[in-house]
Formats: sequence, structure tokens, C-alpha cells
Amino acid sequence: MQDLTIIPMVLAGWLRYLSGIGDDGQPFEISPDPLLAEVQNKPAEEILKDTAIFGLDLEAAGLKEKILASYARMNEGPGAVRAEIRRNLA
Repeated sequence: MQDLTIIPMVLAGWLRYLSGIGDDGQPFEISPDPLLAEVQNKPAEEILKDTAIFGLDLEAAGLKEKILASYARMNEGPGAVRAEIRRNLA
């Protein structure tokens, strides 16, 4: 699991999406989702452990740190999501 880079980044991007703030720093409307209200009120660490969403506990699978590190980088400010994508695809 330690070799994975894209999957943790994609999951971090989804967590970032749940904030409703675009990469330009402006709010946007999140698409309707039956679990939206539930996941928006949970800390990222709890979401990653939710086996109903992912089919496994991502913390137990050893992906939590990579996902949260990518998520933190995506929250550094405007343009941070694009920068994280470039960093992982380089």
C-alpha cells in the first residue's frame, strides 16, 4: 500500500470536494449525494474508517497518513489542489 500515490490523492480530493470550496478559494454547490449530510459532519479521520463507504477501513489498510497528507497539501490555499495533482503525476 505504501507505493500507492494516485488512490490516496483521489480520496484526498474527494475529502477536499466535501468542503464546498473550489481550488480558486470560492464556494461552490456540492452535487446531491445521499451521504452528503452524514460525511460533511464527520472529521476526515472518521470518514476514512467508514467501511460502509469504502468497503474497508482505510486507516487499518495503511492509507490514512498518505490521504491526510495529500488532503492537507490541498488545503494550503488557492491553486493547492492543482499543485497536488501535478506533484503526484510528475
